[in-house]
Amino acid sequence: GARSARIKRAELTGRAMMSDEEAARWDLELQARLAFSRLASARLFLDLARKSDTDAAAVLGVTTRRADLGEAREADRSRAEAERLRVQLSLRNAEREARAAETALRLLAVEPLPPSLAIRSDPPRAVSGEEIAARRQALTRTSPLLRTSLAALDREMGTVAVARSARAPDLDVSWLQASEIDKKSWSLSFGVRVPLLNGSRAEVARAEASASLARAVLERSRTEVSLAFEAAVQEAEAASDALRLLQTTIVPTARRTWDL
Repeated sequence: GARSARIKRAELTGRAMMSDEEAARWDLELQARLAFSRLASARLFLDLARKSDTDAAAVLGVTTRRADLGEAREADRSRAEAERLRVQLSLRNAEREARAAETALRLLAVEPLPPSLAIRSDPPRAVSGEEIAARRQALTRTSPLLRTSLAALDREMGTVAVARSARAPDLDVSWLQASEIDKKSWSLSFGVRVPLLNGSRAEVARAEASASLARAVLERSRTEVSLAFEAAVQEAEAASDALRLLQTTIVPTARRTWDL
C-alpha cells in the first residue's frame, strides 16, 4: 500500500544521494589525476626548454666567435641572439607552468606533500580494440553521471508510486497504550481510508511530469557520455598515431641529421 510505496521511495532517495556523493568523489579524483598529468607534462616541457636554452647558448657562442673572426656575418649573430631570446622566453613560460601545475596538485592532495616534490610518470600503454569495446559496453555501470541519472529516475518513479497509491483505498492500523497509577490499557483499531473522488490527481500529474523530465535527462546524459567517450577514443588514436610517427620516422631522421 501507501506505506510500502513510501518506504521504497525513501530507499530510492537515499540511493540517489549516494550516487551524487559518488559522482562528486569521482570528479575530485579526476581533477587530481588531471593535475598530476599536467605537472608531469609541464616538467617534461621544462626539461626540453632547459636543453633548448643550453643549445641556443652554445650556438650563440659559436656564432659570436665566428663573427669576431670574420667567418660569419653580423646577420648570423643577430639571428642567433634572437633565437636565444626566444628560447629564454619559452623557458620562463615553462617554469611558470610547472610552478602553477605543482601548486594545483598540492591543493588537491589529501595530505601535505614534501617541499621537494618528485614524481614518476609511466608512459601510457596502448589500448586494444577489444578493451575499448568492453569499456563502451560498460559505460552505464561505470559512468557516475549515468548512474546518478538512473538513481534520479528511480527516485522520481518512486514518487509516482507514492502519489498513485494515495488514490487507492488503504488499511489504517493504530495501536494505543495508556498507563496510569493503578491500571494500564491497550487498544487496537482498524480502519479503511478511502480517498476522495479524483483526489491527488494533481500530485500524480506533477510526479509523472518529474519522472518524464528525469527520463529525458537520463537520455541526454547517455548521449553526452557516449559522445565524450568516442571523442576520447579518437584523441587517443590520434595521439597513438603521432607517437608512432615520432618513433619510426621523425626521431630517427632527426638523429641522422644531427650525426651528419
